[in-house]
Parts: sequence; C-alpha cells; structure tokens
Amino acid sequence: MAPEIDHWLLDTDLFFIDDNENANLAVWSKAPSWSVQEATALSYGFDPEFAEKNFLPLTGTFFVREFRERVMLAEMAIKAKKLKSPITPLGYVEWAATAGIHITSDVVDAVRTAKASTGPSDEDKPLNTQMRNKMLKIMYGMAVSKYRYKRGYGSAVMSIHDDLLRLGLRVDADTIRARLGEALDLFEGDLQDHDSQI
Repeated sequence: MAPEIDHWLLDTDLFFIDDNENANLAVWSKAPSWSVQEATALSYGFDPEFAEKNFLPLTGTFFVREFRERVMLAEMAIKAKKLKSPITPLGYVEWAATAGIHITSDVVDAVRTAKASTGPSDEDKPLNTQMRNKMLKIMYGMAVSKYRYKRGYGSAVMSIHDDLLRLGLRVDADTIRARLGEALDLFEGDLQDHDSQI
C-alpha cells in the first residue's frame, strides 16, 4: 500500500512516488530503536534511506517543510522527556498519537503487531514478588544501617531524599516513605535484635 500522501500532491516533486519508496515494515517495526530522522520518515510510510536521499534535499515543498517540523517536534519532546530516547517503534507511535501527529495506518498496525508478537520488554515487565522483596530488603537494610531508619523515625526519609538529590537522583520523598514502609512491614521482625543494639 502506498504512503498516505494525498495532501502532498500539490508538490510536483513528489508525483514520482511509487511502491519502491515504501519502508519494509516487516523489518522496521521490529527494530529495537529508531533515530528521529528514521522515525519521521517511517511515520509517512517511507523508507528512511530513500527519504534522506530523494526527498530531504528538495526545498520549498510542503512535504519537506512538514518533515522538518516533525523532526523538530520529536527532538523537543525528547528534551522535555515526553518521548524516550532511544526511540522505540511503539514509543514513537504512542507519542505521535498524543501529539496529534498522523502516522500511516500501515506503520501503526505493523508496530503494534510486532510488539504483540514479541511480548513486553524488560522495562515493561513488573518485578515478580520474590525479586521485588529482595530489592525492598536491600533498600531496608541500607536505610537501617546508614540512616538508622525505623518506625516513627521520619527524618531518615528526608536524609535519604536529600542524599539522593545531591547525587542527581530525583525520587519523591513520599515514594521513599512508601517503599520503606512496605519494607518495614515485611522485614521489621528480622531486624529486632539489631535494633536493640543501635
């Protein structure tokens, strides 16, 4: 299926478009990441290499102006942390939908199909209970050892928050308090003997 370019037909430079310029979506939809230029070309259904060689050198056409604006919007979204970098195919498709940027239906369908067939990424998978409890235990042990954290000792939370901030790691104090509260409920009994020695 040819790219959806009805509104570009006034650009006489683009009359020659045919199926040879279409992206191989079976490959591109499964790529681990896209560059901003690749994502933008693919959003129109074009092969990124073909677009770079044949379309982008053109000047004064509606397509090239729109293409460059779309690149700029993606770069701004990355800086604003509204679009993750490196850009994943699904990440770009979802960002474009929220930004009101039209992507050809073939591309959207291919990306969603590829995502469904590969399952969730490691980033999307929730921690299983055993792994989560181990992480909470490590966090709790460090909080007790370094900050003398215990029930009713709220200043430890702010000390942890401030130390993380000094390292450039931003975590909301309420989040720290909530996670340590979970750990406290799970492991407080394991540290009773240790607490008596503090």
